[in-house]
Amino acid sequence: MADKRNDYYRTYYDDRSAYWDSVYKTAGQELSIYAVHFKQRRELILKIIDALGLARDSNALDAGCGPGAYLAPLLEKGFRVSAVDQSAGMVEKAGKNFSEHYADRVRLTVSSLESLPFASEEFDLALNVAVLMYVSDDARTIAEIYRVLKPGGTLIMTVDNKRDLADMLDLPMRLKRLWRRWRPTAKKAIEPANRPATVKPRNYGPQELKYLLQSAGFVIDEEESIGFAPLLLHGKRIFSDLADLRLDRLLQIVRWIPRLRLTGYTYLCRCHRPPQ
Repeated sequence: MADKRNDYYRTYYDDRSAYWDSVYKTAGQELSIYAVHFKQRRELILKIIDALGLARDSNALDAGCGPGAYLAPLLEKGFRVSAVDQSAGMVEKAGKNFSEHYADRVRLTVSSLESLPFASEEFDLALNVAVLMYVSDDARTIAEIYRVLKPGGTLIMTVDNKRDLADMLDLPMRLKRLWRRWRPTAKKAIEPANRPATVKPRNYGPQELKYLLQSAGFVIDEEESIGFAPLLLHGKRIFSDLADLRLDRLLQIVRWIPRLRLTGYTYLCRCHRPPQ
């Protein structure tokens, strides 16, 4: 099952590397709620990194780098960066997304995240952005990131949020999932023919992800969510991009409400490996 999952997503992202490269490059430049979410996520992650105050020449790991959306900003901040992805197509795109001036400060590697090709306690910072949902073994992936982080090193991880506002308000879809749970034959009939159920992306609620991180030894420092729209009915969008963007801006104003704060489309957790 593990190989099937890794093989599926390796091929999927190899075939779509050019598309995802363009998505990250145009994030926030078009009238798309998802593009705005990508931009918000990137800005928040870079803001968190700045607040860490890490020294120049610190070692950063982008575990699941995709087309390299974070390579250039990390290099510009003075990091030495190791970027790894199991998709060779994604790594090839990543290699084109930073200035040759930084070539001696970058390592690009094609590898599974469940077995990182790096020494233990090598990195001061690790990013794992929207990747955990696709790996074969999430606990092992987190354990590997823990292994390669230095004591005191920071991990910033994001996942699609299973407890997002859109899902909570889409009662028909929640009832449908409950029905599938009790009717395995129905679930099998609904699965896309080209995507076996064993490779369906996982979603994590905040408590689930924190449990995985803490089980690996991480200490949670900060949690946040990003993007409150689009709203859905039967799993399909209700409003236009413009309406969703306006709704998202409105909800951002009241995001301080406790029950709302962690119900964004993306869940982010900052944690660290305890100092020795």
